[in-house]
Amino acid sequence: MTATIIALKPTTDQLSQYINDISDVTSYSYSLTQTGLPALTILVPDWYAEFAEKLAVAKSHCLDWTNGILTSLTTIPQSLVNLNTLLQAELNVITKSLQALQADPQNESAIQAIQACIPKLQAAIESVQLTINGLDDAMAEFNTELVSDSAVLSAIASDAMASAEADTAQIQKLVDSVNTLQDTINSKKQLVKLEKGLKIDYIIFISTVKIVVGVLIEDEDMVVDAAVSALEDTYNVIVADGADVKAEQDEIANVQAEMDQENKAIAMLKSISLTFDQLLQENEEVQKSATGVRNFWQAAVYETYQMVQDLDKMLNDLSASDIDSAINDVTDLSEQWNEIEEQAFLIKDIKYKFDKNVASIS
Repeated sequence: MTATIIALKPTTDQLSQYINDISDVTSYSYSLTQTGLPALTILVPDWYAEFAEKLAVAKSHCLDWTNGILTSLTTIPQSLVNLNTLLQAELNVITKSLQALQADPQNESAIQAIQACIPKLQAAIESVQLTINGLDDAMAEFNTELVSDSAVLSAIASDAMASAEADTAQIQKLVDSVNTLQDTINSKKQLVKLEKGLKIDYIIFISTVKIVVGVLIEDEDMVVDAAVSALEDTYNVIVADGADVKAEQDEIANVQAEMDQENKAIAMLKSISLTFDQLLQENEEVQKSATGVRNFWQAAVYETYQMVQDLDKMLNDLSASDIDSAINDVTDLSEQWNEIEEQAFLIKDIKYKFDKNVASIS
């Protein structure tokens, strides 16, 4: 394991940022998967139908995060811990066998013992490598999809705002009220600071901001979701702390009471598109923080695989200096992987929980 690899090791603060960034993207992605467009009781404008179609596609991309990428992000640390368990066992066998070869370079049973370890190590390392590579590809694709979704939804919402029927001042007032509420909710977000022995459960819950688009039907509501994350032990405190949230919800209700259904629908589209914009911004942050973590993982498994390959080649032409060097390399590798496991242990048990029973934090 080279000094270059150790230099790539994220600090605890960087890991904390990584976890918090994952929470932010998860919150917004989950919120948007729960967002839908209600049926209008007026003649449906073309822009409304087009937005509904594109929103369905965008929501499917959010599901790629919540159902796929998030799983990989949360399971790879455990895979690294599992890999180290196997590594330590096999490296112990290899070390003892190399020591036997120091005494007798022709010791066939020692050579066979090392040869038996190599394919097991290669298979385990390759499995983790494939998972990390798959995560890289999925996150890159997710980012590309979000850029497209954000641009498409924003363009349709802007077209709706430019329609002859739009009261832009009224619409913007409602959109601004929704944004204020979302900012208030986000300000209640709890940040993680990783520590040894700390088990973390993130509660991801949803605050519903209703923009009523129905005229006579009371339950024809559009829910614009503002997500917030909290640590489990502070969850009840945040839910109870909602005086400011209640006031901002009342302001939204007052503004929308003065609007007709079509203008409410335009405001709804604008709010949803702005939420996608926010998700895109949060994803840019997690792409940055995750890159450093994944680069370290990639480098660790790559260098380990290369060392195993070198060990396999060495067995074909043994020399005393080769054996001494191999023992040092194996010892160093064992120590470094214990360090990798220690860091993976900090984040392997973090759970992101969705509480569907919390409809409002007011």
